[in-house]
Amino acid sequence: YQRGGASVWHSRLGAYFSYDAKEKSYTIRRLLKGDSWQMDAASPLSAVGVSLAEGDKILAVDGVKFSGAADLYQHLENRAEQKVELTVKRKSAAKSESVLVKTVRSQHGALYRDWVNANKKYVHEKSKGKLGYVHVPDMGPYG
Repeated sequence: YQRGGASVWHSRLGAYFSYDAKEKSYTIRRLLKGDSWQMDAASPLSAVGVSLAEGDKILAVDGVKFSGAADLYQHLENRAEQKVELTVKRKSAAKSESVLVKTVRSQHGALYRDWVNANKKYVHEKSKGKLGYVHVPDMGPYG
């Protein structure tokens, strides 16, 4: 988007969060799993060396703690495709730790792969494994 004539790039982490006002942290509610073989279609929070999961908490970005519900995206503003240090607390851990995450500019690829995988799961469940699901991507004019 534009702010004062300059482009400001949104940064994303490939997940949906809920803010905990008491703990001043963000809990990962839904991690966009996407596909590990397609780098732009997976959450950077699931990258090797990061491996966060649903239920884990983000406590700070680059050492700056949150003071309100809008802070996560304010701390990530104009940081697209850059590395940020997240202070996190895994739901199974007693102590917090720091992880280095490269943000993404768009979650579109991960959302698309989640949609494809949900369709696949639906077909397999409804047919009790008797039908397969074939997805043919890029059926538009450029494909």
